[in-house]
Amino acid sequence: MINKKTNCKINSELERAILKEKAKGTPDIKIGNKYGVNLKYIERVITKAKGINVSALKTSKEIRTLHPKDFQEERTTIWSFKSRGNWATHSGEYRGNWSPYIPRNVVLKYSNPGETVLDYFCGAGTTAVEAKLLGRKIKVGLDTL
Repeated sequence: MINKKTNCKINSELERAILKEKAKGTPDIKIGNKYGVNLKYIERVITKAKGINVSALKTSKEIRTLHPKDFQEERTTIWSFKSRGNWATHSGEYRGNWSPYIPRNVVLKYSNPGETVLDYFCGAGTTAVEAKLLGRKIKVGLDTL
């Protein structure tokens, strides 16, 4: 039987290992498979260690380019993006942040410059950033409609 002190040490080592993997950019699913934990556990570890306030991140990003290099709009319904994207203000640091290639493709396919894009989830701002970069107006949230 494992006592509480030993169990606490094991959990602490596991949490450090998970945070180390995240710092290397390892996807959550691979971390889960490697350490036998679910995505909810990984989220709790990251939230406990980093907090949930995106503004509290200690690193700032120097903007080097406003658009992705060699971007081509997707032409099929099966999309696969090997890299997450790091142009403009995008950063993979925040775990709720999705690949900016996704909203970029959707905005290009379903709107024209000058039109309004509704970002009703208004999470990390990925959709809003892409809409602005592509010359669209942005409406964030449903409460102001």
